[in-house]
Parts: sequence; structure tokens; C-alpha cells
Amino acid sequence: MQTNNIVVAYFSATGNTARVARRLSRAVNSDLFEIKPEKVYSMQDLDWTDPKSRCSQEHENKIPLPSLNEKLMNLAQYKAMFLGFPVWWYKQPPIISQFLKSHNLKHMVIIPFCTSGGTQMEEVQTALENEFPELDIRPGRLMNVTLPDEALEYWFSTLNIEPVKFSIVD
Repeated sequence: MQTNNIVVAYFSATGNTARVARRLSRAVNSDLFEIKPEKVYSMQDLDWTDPKSRCSQEHENKIPLPSLNEKLMNLAQYKAMFLGFPVWWYKQPPIISQFLKSHNLKHMVIIPFCTSGGTQMEEVQTALENEFPELDIRPGRLMNVTLPDEALEYWFSTLNIEPVKFSIVD
């Protein structure tokens, strides 16, 4: 059970973002919520090299945004949300856009964290802020599984979220 009025919400296509989200949730003593599409992505759906794959079709706006399996309830109890996702085409996946459009998050601070093999956080941050200018989106962090505890602690110290206590635990 959370004590910091924070939730870590994440979408993970292959498990990498899920591992990071669990670590972050333990560090901030928060609730954890997995953002799931109503129709789970198969490996074929995730083949970004195939222009007919589901993720490519979503990216090109050729099919509607994916539906959510469930919504995050009791949002008023949270002051901040760490929002995690893998980077797709230098931005958040369509399921994250659907999640943000489907919830009233104007009262909370949103801190993105991403997993990526090569994209820089600045590109993702800009795309997210441009699509959702009405939200209080703080500087995010690229957080692959191997992020050292010291880097995580430093990032926490820059977020100015009170009263939140962070503790690194693996």
C-alpha cells in the first residue's frame, strides 16, 4: 500500500519497463498500476519494421488508438504520477496517449520515465509536452534496467515533489 500519494503507472510491451516500474514503485513507496491495452500486443503487432503491423498502423494513425483494459480509479488520492513506457518512434506509444486522454490528470504532477535502446529523453519529453500542454509534466528520465542507484537518487532530488521520501531498494 502506498504512503506517498504517488502512483507509478506504466505500459510494458516486453517486460523491460515493468521491471523498472517495480523498482521505482519500491523506491517511492507507491501504488503500481499497469496500463494494459484491451487487446494485448503480440510479437507480430510489435514489429515496427512491418508497415502493416499493429504498432506501425497506430503510429501512422491508420487505426484508432488502442482501448484500455481498465482505467486507474481513485485518481484524487494521488498528487504525482510516474508514467513509464518504452519509446516508440521517438515518443510515447499510442496506448500512453490513450491513457492520458482517458483520465483527468490536471491536478497532479506527471513524471515520465522511459526505456529505450537509443532515443534520448529530450525527444520524448518534447513530444509528450506538445501533445498534452495542459498537463504538469516534469522533466523525465530514461531509465533502463541498469540505471545506478546514485543516478536515481539524484533524479529524485530534482523533482521537487513534497512530501515524498525516496529510498533505494532492490
